[in-house]
Amino acid sequence: MAKGSSITRSQTNLHLTDEEKWRVASLSKRAGLTQSVLVGRLIQNAKIEPKPNPEIRDLVRSVERIGNEVHQIMHLAGQTGQITKEQVACTEQLIRELKEEVRKWL
Repeated sequence: MAKGSSITRSQTNLHLTDEEKWRVASLSKRAGLTQSVLVGRLIQNAKIEPKPNPEIRDLVRSVERIGNEVHQIMHLAGQTGQITKEQVACTEQLIRELKEEVRKWL
């Protein structure tokens, strides 16, 4: 479809078994889509992925933050050729925090 074009939608009745209705409802809920949008995407063979869990997004942000801080410490150590006891302690603390965050999900 060309960029900027619009789609006209019309109502269509689908006859589904109870199991099919349940599967459409379940998949649409997991994907965070309306059933109508879900069916449209399925017809287009689009990949349907679950909606990201907000708690998992928070975990990923925490891991990224901790990883970035560890990287900065290691970069500084590489530039100076040494690492201070404080930097080692900070790195160890960040790794402990990371382990605690991950353990919440195990």
